Amino acid sequence: MLVLAALLAASAPQCTVSTAVRATVEEMAREPERWFDRCVRLNGYVSGYTFYSGPKGHYRRFASDKEDHPNDGWLGLYFEDRRESRKESGRASLIGVVDDCGRSYRAATATAKPGELIMMLGYCHYQGGLTLTRVRVISRDSEYVERQSGEAARVAFGDLELPDETHPIPSDVQAVVAQFEQAFAANDKRSLVEVAYPYLTTVETASQKRNYEAFLSGATGPLHIFRRSGKLPQPQWFYAREPKERQGDAPDWFACYCRDHSCAEKWPIAALDAVSSSDFPYACFRVSNWNQGGLKLSADLVEEPY
Repeated sequence: MLVLAALLAASAPQCTVSTAVRATVEEMAREPERWFDRCVRLNGYVSGYTFYSGPKGHYRRFASDKEDHPNDGWLGLYFEDRRESRKESGRASLIGVVDDCGRSYRAATATAKPGELIMMLGYCHYQGGLTLTRVRVISRDSEYVERQSGEAARVAFGDLELPDETHPIPSDVQAVVAQFEQAFAANDKRSLVEVAYPYLTTVETASQKRNYEAFLSGATGPLHIFRRSGKLPQPQWFYAREPKERQGDAPDWFACYCRDHSCAEKWPIAALDAVSSSDFPYACFRVSNWNQGGLKLSADLVEEPY
């Protein structure tokens, strides 16, 4: 097996601060062929082996419909010094040579010997689209993207939509959420655990199960504010936008409960933030059709929001 982190052309020109062309991910995404093999300089944010042009890029990278707008503010990174990918996320200025996961894979396949298999490592092992190879970081600090909120941000780069006449809240979705609300009001911990299924949270050990039960019942965590009254407020509903190729499928729905006096301009703009955390002014629950096996309500306690 031939394992490649990135395919670097032997004849690639030297990439330095003085030869790098200032660019943005957005303009490169519009005409990628025009930028391939060019040395560029980007200013934005780095997290692991991903670059973001700003808050928009961060949200679009994880958007439910990101396939409709590839590389809309983000791309993958292959550092000359791999230790850079393990550093703290933050604002950065960097240089590198423009490439693409599919392009690198095709080039590697074309030169592979009979019987050799090609497997990309790093960013291209999990993702596709634009990359920057031979990346060198010019400057870096710990400032990072903050959670975005407000109607303008939701419309501009979020992936959550509000229900309306053409997209009403399905009755079966409302029924699942009502089940949870009734169990919460009754402080029925057994029913709460049966109704709510962890989407991201790991619930395996006895300690994790106790913590999860305490979170669902409001004994601790973001729902604790509602425990005294024993009643959850009316939720704000959202659904996740589906990409064009999957439009017509049942989208994921979110029921969000405000933990503040008012959550106007504080609600999540994206499914990425539609979770339950004591750091957020709201607590959200996801309702989705798990493998076409019926609706499930997902409840996650996120202690360190992404």
